[in-house]
Amino acid sequence: MSKKLACLISLILLLSPSVAAAVAITVENPGFEDPPGGKQVGVEPTGWSVQGSDFGIEAVSCDGAQSLFLGKNNEGYQLTDHTIAAGDEYTLTFDAFKTWSEPSLTETATYEGWLYYKQGANRVEIVSVAGSDVDRDCDEYQLSYTVGPGDSFIGKKLGILFINTSTYSGGIWVGFDNVRLEVDSPLLASNPNPADGAEHVVARVLLSWSPGVDANAHDVYLGTDFNSVSDATTSSGEYMDRVDVNSYDINDYDVNGLEFSTVYYWRIDGVNGPDSLEGEVWDFTVRRAADFSCDGIVDFEDLVILADDWLNSGYDIIAEAYKDNKVDFKDYAVLTNTYHWGRFYVDSTDGNDNYSGTSPEQAWKSLTPINNTTFIPGDKILFKAGTTYTGQLKPQGSGEPNEPIIIDMYGDGNKPRIDGEGTVLDTLLLENVEYWELNNLEITNLGPTRENWRTGVRVLANSCGTLHHIHLKNLYVHDVNGSLDKNTEGCGIYFESKGATPSRFDDLLIEDCHVVRTDRNGICGRSSFTDRSSNWFPSLNVVIRGNLLEDIGGDCIKPWGCEGCLVEYNVVHGGRQRCDDYAAGIWPWSCDNTVIQFNEVSHIKGTKDGQGFDSDYNCRNSLFQYNYSHDNDGGFMLICGPAASSWSAGTLGTVIRYNISQNDAERTFHISGGGVQDTYIYNNVIYVGAGLDIPILLYGDWEGWPDNTHYYNNILYADGTARYAYATSRNEDGTYNYNSGLGSSTNNVFSNNVFYGNHVSPPVDPNAITADPNLVDPNSGSDGMDTLDGYKLQAGSPCISAGTDTGIDYNDPNYINGGLDFWGHQLPDVNALDIGAHQFSN
Repeated sequence: MSKKLACLISLILLLSPSVAAAVAITVENPGFEDPPGGKQVGVEPTGWSVQGSDFGIEAVSCDGAQSLFLGKNNEGYQLTDHTIAAGDEYTLTFDAFKTWSEPSLTETATYEGWLYYKQGANRVEIVSVAGSDVDRDCDEYQLSYTVGPGDSFIGKKLGILFINTSTYSGGIWVGFDNVRLEVDSPLLASNPNPADGAEHVVARVLLSWSPGVDANAHDVYLGTDFNSVSDATTSSGEYMDRVDVNSYDINDYDVNGLEFSTVYYWRIDGVNGPDSLEGEVWDFTVRRAADFSCDGIVDFEDLVILADDWLNSGYDIIAEAYKDNKVDFKDYAVLTNTYHWGRFYVDSTDGNDNYSGTSPEQAWKSLTPINNTTFIPGDKILFKAGTTYTGQLKPQGSGEPNEPIIIDMYGDGNKPRIDGEGTVLDTLLLENVEYWELNNLEITNLGPTRENWRTGVRVLANSCGTLHHIHLKNLYVHDVNGSLDKNTEGCGIYFESKGATPSRFDDLLIEDCHVVRTDRNGICGRSSFTDRSSNWFPSLNVVIRGNLLEDIGGDCIKPWGCEGCLVEYNVVHGGRQRCDDYAAGIWPWSCDNTVIQFNEVSHIKGTKDGQGFDSDYNCRNSLFQYNYSHDNDGGFMLICGPAASSWSAGTLGTVIRYNISQNDAERTFHISGGGVQDTYIYNNVIYVGAGLDIPILLYGDWEGWPDNTHYYNNILYADGTARYAYATSRNEDGTYNYNSGLGSSTNNVFSNNVFYGNHVSPPVDPNAITADPNLVDPNSGSDGMDTLDGYKLQAGSPCISAGTDTGIDYNDPNYINGGLDFWGHQLPDVNALDIGAHQFSN
């Protein structure tokens, strides 16, 4: 079948038998994820009401997010906007589980789920399903009901209700999650054409559907905004017409058809006399202007179709790009302007820059034609495996949502190599472009001498506002000899925001890259827009995940100027290998709500900082969890910052939980500065090996002293000597002279910590344990997160069920326990917490 015929078929009315169709009824907040923040006692989830006094949002659920919890005889309910109609068949599906019972976890919870309607002030059951749970496993429940013509509640609104019916005399709670409500109605349309989510649809499409068995007319809605179409009524601008057939001709809406490259949303309501039922919102995307074959690619086949229509124009013309109801040179002009859309090949061995670049046989040879081309959404630039290029790659043009521009490799072999040879500042430069995905390249930039700001990869937002969707994946970036000075630092992968206009990134992903011997830094950012009093404009949705960094000259991973940055599953072996100023492994600067988790950092060299991790200043709510730090010269964790000011937030609300530090030297925690406030450090395991004599805590003065620092449920295990001290002066090599005690720091709270081994002048902990915590095999960790089972608890450990949640505010998302221990075991919310990073008692 020809491509033109395939495209024409989408114009043809497709008749299907009349059938009933199931569609979703809108349930507000069905996963109980709003408001966010984990455990929230006495808080009603958005969209839901509760009758009773023992309820709230639970931090654990069936899908790892949140759920609704109800105490005995408490009810949670929601009245939907759906009007009950005769013939409707409703299906309610939900998950339920026992969240807790006390004093024993062996009690049985019982509960029910209802469909109901409201009669006056009462909620009246239509149908219900009952369930029970002992072992706290999630179970899925489903109930159905078909509305009969004589049911008294026709015309009422349909509601959902959950109730904890447990009869156990003690406390027992039930969680509900993942609520789904559907209606299968004889009025509803189904089988939309174009299909829901269809792409490359012709601009003059004929909308068609299968009518509901009882529908004798349909109301048609169409628009470019989902919410507007979803909420539309017959008086809205999205209302097209009421038709007594099962199709709607777009030519009745616009003789020139729909807009190219646009997503349209449409809805068909079933009508029978005075009754109507709102249908599901479907969507489709109109093809690009010159994509006459409707395959998403503008190529030679589209030129053939245009030529055929130009010569034989008739009623069913397809090759309209200019939208004037005829095919001529104007349509040809549109096609030629976009004809190059597709794939471009580069082969330094057999290519030729005079070729078209549109096939492997016509591949370009160098970077020059790439740099001279402005690419458009959907383009792909493919380098042949095993080939090498010199100079700078600086591609131009931007993609669009769902149509990024992609750089990748083709063929088998090593990643294509691009070598800046030190002749360019950046080997790969993406400046003021967006919607790019770069994969599987080898990047290097080694010059005869060091150069200020030299990089392997630079992503730059320069006076351009917000740049979206830049993904760097599976890059091998190595041997970049930039400046080793922090003020002019070079970098392997560098993302930067600067200029006269506030600029930033939204959806920047750096994933599965290998960064080796890059100076000064590994993967780092920089932003000119971090002054909270004048130009705060943080990047959003920045993710740095799954990267391996080795032999880095200075800082290894450093987010800068971000909101909600996620740094996870990275491995760092060797940082601060060559610089002479202060550097650390992984740390944010001028960032809010950073999450740093599941990372391993080792062998950071030297004591000018030299820690594996750092919670630095002008940052709020930095979270470090499930990380492994070992053999770092400067220690495990730096928490520092001068007093807060108009431009800086200080270092506020740091949480350090469920981490393991093994044989980190010089000082375990270095906590310094008047900006360091409200720090929570709990359920970590710190191992100080034989031969080490270090402060586990070293406090310091930097425009003031830290305030309100909390230590709970930590295992501090010293085969060497562990001290607790405050700095009196700093030496040239970054080490400190110190005295015993916590200096002038204020409001330090210690509770339920283990001090085992040789501890000199430990702080007062009213619930301290000094007995052997009975770990499986301390000091047995090596390289790899999978080598740490030696830090699990054994049966009989005094740490089991000996932890506390005192001081942990469960209404504050920063201070909950995270739901999981270091090994991914689920944690209890209260009472039975173990001390350390392992929840043995689960």
